[in-house]
Amino acid sequence: MVGLRRTEAMRRLAALPAGLAAGLVVVTAAGRPGARESPTLPDGPHWFEIDVDRRYREDRDRLGPTPFRGIGPRRILRLLRHPIRAVRHHRLEARRDALAVQAIHAGLLDALALVVDGDSPAEILPLDADDLAMVEPLLNAGARLHPSELTGLVDVWDAHGRPSGGPVRRHAYPMLSLAIADRAYAEMGDAPAEIDYPAAADGVPSYARDGDTYLHPVLAAQQGLRQLSTNVSTGTRVHLDRARVIAHALMAAAVESDGALWIPYGFDFRLHSRPTDLMRAPWYSAMAQGQVLSLVSRLYELTLDPRYLTDANAVFASFERVGRREEPWITWAKARYLWLEEYPGWPPDHTLNGFAFALYGIYDYHCITRSASAAEIFRAGLTTLDHYLPQFRTKGGISRYCLLHGVQSEKYHRIHVAQLRQLTTMTGDGRFATMAALFESDHR
Repeated sequence: MVGLRRTEAMRRLAALPAGLAAGLVVVTAAGRPGARESPTLPDGPHWFEIDVDRRYREDRDRLGPTPFRGIGPRRILRLLRHPIRAVRHHRLEARRDALAVQAIHAGLLDALALVVDGDSPAEILPLDADDLAMVEPLLNAGARLHPSELTGLVDVWDAHGRPSGGPVRRHAYPMLSLAIADRAYAEMGDAPAEIDYPAAADGVPSYARDGDTYLHPVLAAQQGLRQLSTNVSTGTRVHLDRARVIAHALMAAAVESDGALWIPYGFDFRLHSRPTDLMRAPWYSAMAQGQVLSLVSRLYELTLDPRYLTDANAVFASFERVGRREEPWITWAKARYLWLEEYPGWPPDHTLNGFAFALYGIYDYHCITRSASAAEIFRAGLTTLDHYLPQFRTKGGISRYCLLHGVQSEKYHRIHVAQLRQLTTMTGDGRFATMAALFESDHR
């Protein structure tokens, strides 16, 4: 943490959890011209103080007493007696700010050496704009800016397991028992007997990008759910077989980590085409995990084939691995609200449609297992949506695709309305029906 104003750094640091503060290397400054700072340096081995005026004082002492002291005839006489010294003192005063900047840069590089851990880049957290302007040498030396302010640092701390004052918030929403025909994805309509989507020879959907073809977890899972819904409505075996093939391809691509199965995206993706929001392959998504979970859960419900229950258990486990970490992650808690992230980068963007699609998968899993954990996660997710939906809403306009960027899309606005209605059907809770009506009245 770089906070060159010592008093302000101490004030901000005092607001952090003690365990988190103890793990920071804090860089402040002393001797800044005109600064009114706390006279006491805190105890602790991780406090690094830069004396920004040390070089100035040393050079001034080497030059001898300044001829500029005093006023009147005596000052003039000293200037006449020591003209060279007077010029040198004048130049030193002109360089004082530059010397302070040099001292800060050198001190920051020294502090960086305290936090470098192998090949992992150090993360720098400047407290204000002046501090940010000073950390450039650290960035050139391989460090990187932490993507958040101190409040975000506490969020990271929470996500890594610090006790947050209790479990995630969770209201007791009902979970109504619905037939597959009454659940999400039935609205996609029946699929024809022939394949009507880009696919490999075995019928697995293919996704073309940058001259290559990939298995796109969401597009493949959605196509599998469409085939399964068609089987339910028409009884045709070809659609059930096609859903099986797609599910097998998705599970064959899954990666095992921390006792769960994760379905990766094999290509890089820029969110909203923004160069700074790049999801690097392999990356994972709560929306993809949720839709694959819906597919394998419904396959088990229709066929009672135990392999699909095994798959569903392993995919659902990914939602139980709460917290941002180096391994795959899709869920985390912020201020005791549980978030299911379609794009789990940092900072997370809080995408609404992906969150709701993930909840559909957890609901489908609960239908076949009656899992208490699934009910808890489903209700915690609904609690988060209930709390944050007003922030997604734009009164008199199109709802926000995500909270981080505020991008608006008519297509996704319509999806939001449909999802809120579906959540009403799944729970019988009128709050989601009210928000669906408000979203629709804002923009039709």
